[in-house]
Amino acid sequence: EKKILEKFFFTLGAKRELSALKEPETRKALEYGAVDLLILSKTISKSLAKELISIAENIGASVEVVSIETEEGQQFNNLGGIGAILRFRVG
Repeated sequence: EKKILEKFFFTLGAKRELSALKEPETRKALEYGAVDLLILSKTISKSLAKELISIAENIGASVEVVSIETEEGQQFNNLGGIGAILRFRVG
């Protein structure tokens, strides 16, 4: 979990175009089939998580649900709790 979030934060900082943050941006990337790894915080609503996971599975993306028990998990949750590492750049 820690490694996944470290990779996400690194991508967000170093290669912003290959990451998505918060629901609208992540949903758009999912619809384009660009998501390689969908990351969701355990704190987001079950129905929203279910919907996003379903889209991710349809495009062959990996899904990781992270807790808020680590510093990284808390930080991710504070940023909206929804994010992704992308296969390719979107729009």
